[in-house]
Amino acid sequence: MQANKIVLSGIRPTGDLHLGNWAGAVTKFLKLQEMDGYDRYYFIADLHALTTLKEAVDIRAGTLHMMRQYLACGLDPNKATIYRQSDIMEIPYLATLLGMVAGYGRLQNCTTFKDKQSSQTAKGGRITAGLFNYPVLMAADILIVRADYVPVGEDQNQHLEMCREFASSMNSMFGTSLPEPVNFEIDGDKPVRVPGLDGSGKMGKSSGGKPINLISDPKTIRKQIMSAETDFGPVPGQPMGQAMQNLFTFMENFSSPEMVASFKARYDNGEQKFYGEMKKQIANDVIALCEPIRDRYFNDPACSEEAAIQVLQEGAEKVRPVAKEVLADALSKMGIS
Repeated sequence: MQANKIVLSGIRPTGDLHLGNWAGAVTKFLKLQEMDGYDRYYFIADLHALTTLKEAVDIRAGTLHMMRQYLACGLDPNKATIYRQSDIMEIPYLATLLGMVAGYGRLQNCTTFKDKQSSQTAKGGRITAGLFNYPVLMAADILIVRADYVPVGEDQNQHLEMCREFASSMNSMFGTSLPEPVNFEIDGDKPVRVPGLDGSGKMGKSSGGKPINLISDPKTIRKQIMSAETDFGPVPGQPMGQAMQNLFTFMENFSSPEMVASFKARYDNGEQKFYGEMKKQIANDVIALCEPIRDRYFNDPACSEEAAIQVLQEGAEKVRPVAKEVLADALSKMGIS
C-alpha cells in the first residue's frame, strides 16, 4: 500500500485572519483536509514572527488567537496535525545544521530578503541575522516532517527552491535522505488575488490594502466595503479604472457568478448609478461568509483558548517523534552523534 504524501503549510501569528487569507490559504486547507492520500501538517510559525519585531509582543497570545480563528474557519484537528513551531525544538536545531550548507550569496540574493531589507530600513528597523536566515528556518520547518508538498504563493517559490537546494546538499555531502519538496496545487484551483478596497493591489496588513477581518462585526464590515474607492462612472470608449477593476475582482471572490455578471452588464451598458447597490450586495455576501466564523470564534467551546491549547499540544506530540528521527539521522550522518 502506497504511503500518503505529506503536505505542510504554515502561517505567522500576525493578528486577525482577513479575507485575503481566507481566499488564498484557508479555503485550500479546507479542501485539502477532505482529500484522500495526504497527511496534512499545519503550523503556527511563531519563531518566524520574531524576524521583524521592533519590540516585545505577546506572541503566545497571538498564536492562540490565530489557532482559534483557524478552528472557527473549519480546520479539523482530526483531519490534520496542527502545531506550534516553537514546540518542536528540533526545528531550530535542524536549521543550524542546514545553515552549514546554505550559501551566503544565495541568502543575500534572496528576493524576499531584499524586499524586507528595503522596507525595514525605510521604517528605521533593524536587519537581523534571523531575517537573513529566514529561508533556512523555513527549510527546517519543511524538512523536519519530511514534507513532499508545500503550497506556496509566487513570493515564496524562491524559498521552496532554496529548501530543495539545502536538502540536496545535505544528501550529497552527508548521505541524508531528506526530501526535495515541490509546490502543491489543488486541481482546478487558480491563483487568487483579493485586492484592497482603497485602490491598492492586494489586501493585507503590510500592503496598505485595508484588510477586512473574518471575525469583524457586520457593522464594521459593511462600513469598510461601503467606503471602497470607485470612479465617477463608466466613460464610453475608456477602459475601466483600477478602483472599479479592484471592486469587480473583489466581488468575483465573494459573490455568485450570476451577481457579478449582472453588475458587469450594467457597467458595460454605461449605467451611472449602481455602485452603491453593488457595494451593498458585496457587503451582504461577505457578512454571510464571516458571521458564522465570528459566531464560532466567540461562542463555540471547540474554538476556545482551552481547546486551542489542547489542539496545539496534541499536534506537537504527533510531530515530535518524526522530528526527533529526522534530526537524529542528520546528526549521525554529519558525524556529530
